[in-house]
Amino acid sequence: MHFSGQSTALLMCIERRSRFLLTTKLADRKSKTTIDALRDLLLIMPHKCLKTITLDKGGAFYQHDRLPLSLFCDPHSPWQRGSIENANGVLRRSLPRKTNINHFTDQDINDTMWTDNTTPRKCLGFYTPLEAFVKSMGVALEI
Repeated sequence: MHFSGQSTALLMCIERRSRFLLTTKLADRKSKTTIDALRDLLLIMPHKCLKTITLDKGGAFYQHDRLPLSLFCDPHSPWQRGSIENANGVLRRSLPRKTNINHFTDQDINDTMWTDNTTPRKCLGFYTPLEAFVKSMGVALEI
């Protein structure tokens, strides 16, 4: 997610089945920075969630060969990555394009991410993405 007039950006990853969102702030939009941050995000995900990685064909993913797997979407085809496009729209309510992202701390970004992950979704049977993610991992939840 880019912000107007800034080199800083947000990297967003979504586990497609549960819609679980992970985000991290990027210091710049360079490929090395993006791939290093993506690799760090993927390291905290359970291995069973890493069957494929769907990447945009933007320049930020130029060094994709440093990742274990990759599957590119077609250029100019946002319908092939609907979950991330939807998440962009939801997060834009809190972080409009003209927002100075440098004024946000990592905790502010995490709070925005967790708000999204704890909002029930109709497509998930009114579970939250967090609940759906934990359930897909085989962990019992006490409600």
